[in-house]
Amino acid sequence: MREHSGPNRNDHDDRAQKPRARWSPSRRRIAAVAASGASMAVLIAVPATNQAAAAGGIAASQASRGAPVCRVLAEEQQGRIYSTATSEYQQASDLLGDLAAVSPQPLKANLLSLVSTFAAPTADVNAGKSVLPAFQALTDSPVLINTEQAVADELTQLCGLQLAPATTSNPTPTLIPDVCPGWTGQGSIYTNNEFPYLLDTSGANYWGFNSPAIPGGRIEIHGQFPYARYFSILPNDINTDNLQQQTDAFIQPDPGSGNPFRGPMTPGEGRYYTINFVFSSPPANPAPNTSYVGLTQNGKPNPYVFFVYRIYESDFGNLPNSAGVPLPAITYYNADGTVARSYPECNPYPDGPPPAPARIQSFPALPIPGPHTTADPQISVSSDYHLPVNLLANPDVLYLGAFYSEHFGDVFVVHAKALTTPDTPSVPVYTPGFDTRGWSVCSYNFYAGYANACYADHQVAVDKNGYYTIVISTTDNRPKNADAAHGVTWINWGPYLDGQITWRIFLADSPLINQIKAGITTGHPSEAAAPYIPQFSYCTPGAFDAGHCVTQGHTN
Repeated sequence: MREHSGPNRNDHDDRAQKPRARWSPSRRRIAAVAASGASMAVLIAVPATNQAAAAGGIAASQASRGAPVCRVLAEEQQGRIYSTATSEYQQASDLLGDLAAVSPQPLKANLLSLVSTFAAPTADVNAGKSVLPAFQALTDSPVLINTEQAVADELTQLCGLQLAPATTSNPTPTLIPDVCPGWTGQGSIYTNNEFPYLLDTSGANYWGFNSPAIPGGRIEIHGQFPYARYFSILPNDINTDNLQQQTDAFIQPDPGSGNPFRGPMTPGEGRYYTINFVFSSPPANPAPNTSYVGLTQNGKPNPYVFFVYRIYESDFGNLPNSAGVPLPAITYYNADGTVARSYPECNPYPDGPPPAPARIQSFPALPIPGPHTTADPQISVSSDYHLPVNLLANPDVLYLGAFYSEHFGDVFVVHAKALTTPDTPSVPVYTPGFDTRGWSVCSYNFYAGYANACYADHQVAVDKNGYYTIVISTTDNRPKNADAAHGVTWINWGPYLDGQITWRIFLADSPLINQIKAGITTGHPSEAAAPYIPQFSYCTPGAFDAGHCVTQGHTN
């Protein structure tokens, strides 16, 4: 469902007096461009020399062809046209569909391709189909990047630079070599840091592999506990829904080894563990360190498994690393117990953290708004954009998220009390007395998925009262006081119309975290949980520096 309404501004938005810069330091967006096709013809016309007159005629023709789609684009950018669908993927699909309905070719075809891609997961689940093809389309980055780039280029040509500034992308990155054949996928600050993965780049590293079902068989993973704040191995079914996770402190160590997530290690003690993933339904008495992956989350035969190995807050920093241990060995067993194939332990970076690639895969900065937000952003506890599948999300994490938009203010401010966590490695993860194990905060743009910035808990500036303030703005609109010296963590807005801020809080089953989730879900937080629920406001750089950005009764 789409809505068409008047502009929605908050009390601190003074954009009428000061048009905000977003796309480049030298360019200001002009909302009035939506008034008519003639307005756009003026914006893209050139001086009337003989040669320029001909070019002006071409520009006028382009404006004439693009007038309807440009008017819709401008109204979407201003928040006058938006979607009220529950799923953010469907909201994006609705906005893209509105543009497609009034677009000339080839823009129309490219927009409809994006509509199909974003709408497919919900449509397939509602139709009782596997979500796997839809998920594969979402992760086919080169195709999606090229389609988004074509849409961006065509909108620039039709609507001019004011509505659709030129943008670039890169579908073909320089790949970091995969030296561990058993682990066929990796994610880090350099790899797969793009839509739809939404990686945490504050010290997290990800690896994965996939397997068709082995009826009656199993997959054994034999590895070492990493030097990190958290790790887990998560199996997911063919619909990308979570199955039983194996998480650090709950894993029994091998004989002669200890589990450093449970307590102090004895000198000379090993760090080994062994986990089994069995292709059958769960028995009445499950074996330790065993997940049963023969059935999907909804109880149907499961033909395929996605495995995700996560490490959060590596003791070795936020560059790609495996937290001081090799990647685990993987052995595939047939139903009769014979070995089908095996891969030994493997160091993914034998020469140390790899240098930054020459080219990192990246999406364009689309001039199309992402999921809907308002002047009073609402925080969500959805881990999967309200889709009917988990999309490989981590069940050990409470995900919090909110969307923000440039048409409500130059500066987006976040304020909350900081959860206390062990500052590993100097404070062991098993140390009592902390609110939770860890948390991080990242900012993204929906269509790009790229992490503009991610900060782990102890990287976020905290004031003497235990509260933190995060400011998101462009470099030009950065308040003078938005720095660590003033107790503020600043995040660059990037070249986007809007964005989202996402928290990962782990472990999700701790009492205070459950209270926070309940408070957000019900709208009635307990007295203990309320201070930890992020509050938001928009304002100007000057208002922030003067201490007039109010969030939850506090001023910066």
